[in-house]
Formats: sequence, C-alpha cells, structure tokens
Amino acid sequence: MPTRNEKAHAIVTQLINPVRYDPRMQAQSGADCEHSTCDESPVHVKVNTFVRQMRFDQAQMLLDTQLIFRMEWNDPRLTYLDNSSHLPYVLLDKPSDIWVPDLFLSSEIRTDRHDFIIPNVLIRIYPNGDVLYSTRISSKLNCIVDLAHFPFDSPVCELTAASYAHTTDDLVFWWKEKEPIQIDRAIKQISNDIHLDKVTTRSCTSSTTTGEYTCIKAQFFFKRNLGIYVVKIYAPCLFLLLIAYSGFFVKHTVSSVRSLLHLLPTLLLAHYSFSFDREFANTMVHQWIIGCLVIALGSLIEFLILIYMHEVQRCEKLNSRGVGLMGSSFKEDARQTMRHYPVSNLDILARVVFFIAIGIFNLAYFL
Repeated sequence: MPTRNEKAHAIVTQLINPVRYDPRMQAQSGADCEHSTCDESPVHVKVNTFVRQMRFDQAQMLLDTQLIFRMEWNDPRLTYLDNSSHLPYVLLDKPSDIWVPDLFLSSEIRTDRHDFIIPNVLIRIYPNGDVLYSTRISSKLNCIVDLAHFPFDSPVCELTAASYAHTTDDLVFWWKEKEPIQIDRAIKQISNDIHLDKVTTRSCTSSTTTGEYTCIKAQFFFKRNLGIYVVKIYAPCLFLLLIAYSGFFVKHTVSSVRSLLHLLPTLLLAHYSFSFDREFANTMVHQWIIGCLVIALGSLIEFLILIYMHEVQRCEKLNSRGVGLMGSSFKEDARQTMRHYPVSNLDILARVVFFIAIGIFNLAYFL
C-alpha cells in the first residue's frame, strides 16, 4: 500500500506533466474550461502579508521589513481527484513547475529572498485547483516623509504591489478580506521614539501607455512617542532658558556668577543646534532650539550691555572727580545715557521683556 508521501508524489507528477501542463501559460480564470468564456475574465489573486520584522529609518527614509508574502489563486489545470489518498493538499518544491503571478513591489528599493538551507518557499495545491504560494522576503521600502513638523508629524509608509506584465484584462490582485496585513506583536513598538499606529489597505490600479495594470497598496501609519522628545530636548532647552532668565535676578556686580548663568545656556543651546543632522535642520524641533538659543543669546547681550553701561557710569563718576579718563564729548554722551537709561532699571526691564518673549514664543510654537 503506498504511503502518504508516495501518493502526494504521484499526484504532483501527474499535475506538472509537461504533456498536460505548461507553466509558461497563464492560469485560466474559470473552473469550467470547456467553454470558450473560461479565459475571457482575469485571474483573481488574493494577497496577504505577515510582517515579521519592521524598522523605520527616518534618516535614510527607508522602511526595513521582513515579510511572509502569500498569494492565492485558482488554476483549473491543477485540479485532481482525491478519492483514495485523502490528502487535503499536496506540496510543490519548485515554483518554476507551475505558473505564478508576476507580482513585484513597486515601492521597493531592494528585495532579497531567504534561502538558508533551502529556499523559503511554500506551495500548496488543493484538489479544486486552488494554489497557495508563500515566500519569505526582506525588503527595503522607499518611505519619503515630510519632516517639517518633526516630531509632531505622523509618518506614513507604503507597501505597493503590482503586476509587471499582465494588464487588468488578464490579472487582478486583491487584498484578502480577512486580515490582509498581519503584524507580529513583537514589532508593535518599532523603537523607543516611534510605534506603529494602524495599517490600511486599498486598490491602486494604474494606467500607463501600455495598458491598465492591477495594483494594491498597504499604508503603515506611525506615531511618535512625544514623551521621549520632551525629556530629551524640550524640557532641557526650557530649563536652560530658565537658567538664562534667572540671571536677571542676580546683581551685575557678581559678574562671575551672572556671566555663567547667561553664557552656559547659550553655549549648550548652540551645541544642541549644530549637532542636529542635516535632514532635521528645518524641522519644528530645530526651530524650538533656535528660538531658545535666540532668547538665551539675547540675555547674554543684555548682560554685556549692562556691563558696558556700568563701566560708563563708573568712568563718569571718576571724570566728575577730575580724574579725566574720558574726553568732554564722551563725558556728555555718557551723562545723557545714564540720565535716560539707569543701569539699576535695565534688569527690571529685561525681566519683563524676556518673560513676555518666552511666553509669546511658547504660545506661538505649541498653538
């Protein structure tokens, strides 16, 4: 009595016999091919994908994925009777033995098949001629995103599959009705700063000069974890800004302490700004750092003006005693300056002006 494997081998040998089956010919669309209409309608291929791994590289604008790609269609030439073997399906080792839809990923930059030990390809043929084709691939997908609103943006990456040679008159791709895109739970959190929010699927049939081609698309919507950016960027920058602002409450005579309060935040914010990668140069987070840097730099300039006015006032007092450190014209100008802009009131004015500036900047940025 033949074994299960022997029965399956006999069925496969019969199905792919070159006398009755030519893999170069496209599958016919109808189950009843005795009529001339069986090949007039296109072959319908159901597609679904299991995402095993995913990594979003926003610097290179790539979506690195590892996918289990599955296609299902019906080929009436592969029907067989299963009265005695009781096999739910038979397995095929070589994809080249049967006709396979010419699907390609139009959004890919590079795709590699996995063939460690043996090629990672599964082909099942059912008694009614249904074919399940499954393969494991690693694909780098092009993912162009607008980083102008980073990190308040929501990146969207697309997986687009289409037929290379067959028009919609011959071949149509559809997403499988139930779970067209399956996601491994382990990759729900792509990284510490971004996670996968949802996935949508749709058709995207395209027309070219050579005809209309079937196309399907999956869109991966990502959300950023803003808490990471608050802790790493926004809170530290605001803290440095408050340090610079606190310098207005320190007497200008304590110059070493006050210069540190104004100079250190300015240098750190400048370092923050210049350490950003080129692709993030015009993003919202960079604008935040630049805004904080301008305010901190303004506080440093105010301190330098204060020191200058203090020196002018000191020299004015010495000149009034007859020391003669300054010329008469400068002496008169200094008197006028001191009369209209007392040094003691400059810090009070700066506290108000910079407090309003910080408030307006935050309101304009976050609202």
